Amino acid sequence: MVWIVIIIVVAMVVGPAMYLKPSAKDKRLVALRSRARLLGLTVTIEFIPKLNASADERVTSGGEVKDPRLSVAAYKLPRGEDARDIPSIQLLRMGSDVTLPVRDVFNGWAISEGEIQSTTVQREAFAHWLDSLPESIVGVHIDRRFVTCFWREPPGTQEDDVDRVSEWLKSGRNLLE
Repeated sequence: MVWIVIIIVVAMVVGPAMYLKPSAKDKRLVALRSRARLLGLTVTIEFIPKLNASADERVTSGGEVKDPRLSVAAYKLPRGEDARDIPSIQLLRMGSDVTLPVRDVFNGWAISEGEIQSTTVQREAFAHWLDSLPESIVGVHIDRRFVTCFWREPPGTQEDDVDRVSEWLKSGRNLLE
């Protein structure tokens, strides 16, 4: 009888401690975001419009309109200087199954805020830069302080992928200078 009580007490102590142990996914995300900090990036969790929302994600059964959002990691690269002449722009990657209306489209990307104001050469370079982004990057936001990409951080992502994201952000920043 004493052994049963000891086993139950040990289980009650060890059980919650094991529950607090980080999962493999948590460890991977910490490693990715730590690497990003070492590269000078800031990582936050943000919500962006979900362009391929299903009907039940857009309207409740009672007819109330919902605002479908997608939670993503925002990897932000500081611009280095306050560029007041750069308008804020946010582009979201359009898939084949877009269910929400989009205001404008640029090279397969929906412009969700702002507009592209540049010369033809800059537009072509910007389009090429957008084409070079991996599929797991679902959005880009550029303002006077940051060049940001919204990244899904898919399973199997390694720290080398963070290096590539950093390089893409730097090349995007260079386009704006």
